[in-house]
This record gives sequence, structure tokens and C-alpha cells, in this order.
Amino acid sequence: NTSTMATAPSAMSLPPQPLPAAADSPASVTDLVFFATHELAVDGVDARLFKHYSATLREAKDPVVARLWVLLHHERDGLDDVRLLERESAAVGGGVCRWSFGTLRRALPALASRTRNASAAYATRFSSSQGENYRRYFYFHASLLLWNMTFGHAYPRVKYYWRLEPDVLFNSRLNRLVELAAADDADLLLGNKYNSHLDRPDWPHFALNRHVLGHLPEKEWVFSLVSLSRLSRRFFHTMARRWTAGESAYEEVFLPMSCLPQDGCRRSSFHDIGRHRSAHSELVKFFRYIPCWRCLHFLGHADAQHHDDRVEIWHPVKRRACWLLYLDAHWKSKDVDATLLAKLDAEDVGCERNDSSWRAEGDAIPSA
Repeated sequence: NTSTMATAPSAMSLPPQPLPAAADSPASVTDLVFFATHELAVDGVDARLFKHYSATLREAKDPVVARLWVLLHHERDGLDDVRLLERESAAVGGGVCRWSFGTLRRALPALASRTRNASAAYATRFSSSQGENYRRYFYFHASLLLWNMTFGHAYPRVKYYWRLEPDVLFNSRLNRLVELAAADDADLLLGNKYNSHLDRPDWPHFALNRHVLGHLPEKEWVFSLVSLSRLSRRFFHTMARRWTAGESAYEEVFLPMSCLPQDGCRRSSFHDIGRHRSAHSELVKFFRYIPCWRCLHFLGHADAQHHDDRVEIWHPVKRRACWLLYLDAHWKSKDVDATLLAKLDAEDVGCERNDSSWRAEGDAIPSA
């Protein structure tokens, strides 16, 4: 039982809760696909997209059995549990639960304390808003452990824990992504390639996270985006122990540097999968940090995908209404409303710029 294993005496385990009605067949699930977000309106774009995703995940081919959950991060510290949201769960056709930093402070106090300390170091290096955003990436993935303490009892066969941010889009049915990854049994699977310290010595988070790097030679230091991740059950146990002990760092370096070959942990990425499979050679061609992609640009590739077998992962797509419009129409075998599509595209401003204002210090803008 992961929740029992992962709880140290200094922590307070969260009480197990029953699943929502929409979370069916938990005992058979092999892949849990979590979408992490800060807001979720029942009739909003992302909730309706999640409903599409949930339906397609149910179509995964044997032996994969995949189900969708949404981890809704609430900024209010007064919340100190993982709270099931029944109405939202019914809306997305899966599970939705809410958690906050207060939940972290109650269940993983050492990690919460470590995160507070980290924010002080980042405050001197970045603007207040940027530093606050970076601070969250010291504990975002630990929400998987908070969820597991609460609902993990119902999922005995889980092999992989996925975590995606909503601005990651896949130009096909989501079950295909999970099936594609099933052939790679890596303990940690991330979206794009791993960048080494040798290639990016100026990346600022290396210097700010030496507490998890100091025991290793610099040539072994790596980082990667974590907006799309898949953790094996074994690696999840490893991370659960580290989170419970209060160990943490910026997740773009902490996750890959917690999965070391010398410890028998294997890292991989969708970049590697695409590189080794000619049919998917452009799998992460459109997966980058900044700038964001226009939704209509993505949609042009998604529509083309129906005429060939090319699959692609896109990131970041901040405005996703055109994708919802397309999926709704495709689901009903109707044509997309061209007038509404043009209106949505006109509102999709600020993406695909290449001026210096998009470049955060130390962060490259990969070419498409």
C-alpha cells in the first residue's frame, strides 16, 4: 500500500475517501492520467476537453486500461485535505479533486517547510510573480502523493502515474499517446529531451539547486520540462519517500536527477521515442517552453493527422477553444463552424512571437 509506505511519523496521512461515481473499474486501471490545473469551470473549455479526453482514454487497447483524474490546485491555504468534487467529476467523466498548499503542510510538513525556504532563495533571483510560480514547481508533482493517500487504495494495479498540464495538446486521440508510451517501460518518461549542464551551463536553476546536484559531477547534471511526465510505480515510490522526508528541488531538475542510472532507474522521453521510430520522428517537434502556439496553427496539424498517421505533442497551447470546437464537431460528425473558428483565432493573441520579451533569463526558445 503506497499510502502506508510513504507516510513518515512526522507526517499526517490523509484519510482515504470513496471514489466518485464517474471513476469506474479502478481495480483494472494500469495508467492514471492526471491533468493539473488551477481553475475548472464545469461548462468551461478545459472541463469539456477533459470529457473528450476521458472518453478516448477508455478506448485504450489491452493491456492498457487508462482513466482520467483532474488535480485542481486551490490557492487558499485554509483547505487542508484532498476534497472530492462530485459535480466536476461528473462533468469530465472521471475524477476531480481539489488540494492546496495547506494540504501539503498537513500531510507533508517537511516538504512544505523546504518549499518555503526555497522561495526565499528564488526571491532574490527572479521577480516576485516569477519566483512564486517557480516555487510551486518544488511541490506540484507531490500532489500525486496527496491524491494517492486519499484515493490510491482503490487502484491496486496501477503501473504508471501521468501528469499533464492542460496546455499540452496531442493531435490525436489521447489513448494513442498512452498506448505509444506503453512500449517504453522507463521509470521516468518526460516530454522533450534532457538538456545537460554541458550544453546549458547558464540555466539558472542549476546554481539554485546544488543541494541535489553537489554529490554528482557536473557532466551528469540534466534538466527537462515537466509539463508532461509519466512516473512508473517504482519511481513514484522513490519520489514518495523523498517528498515525505522533505527532499525537494525545482522539478525540472529534481525529477530527472532523482532517477539515476547507477541506482537502476531509467529515464526516457517522447523525444527518444520519436527518434527511434521513423513513423513518429516529429513527435515532439512542436513541444517547447516558449513562445506559445496559436490554437489554429495546432488545429491545422490535428486536422491533417486524420489523413495520415503522423502524431505530435504540442506545448504550450494557452487558448484551446478551437480544439474543443473541432472535437465537438468531429464527435457529432459535423463540419467545424468556420465563422466561430475565425472569431476564436482573432482572440488568440500574443503567441508565436520571437521578440526578446518572451525570453526568460537562461531559458532558450527552441525552434519549431
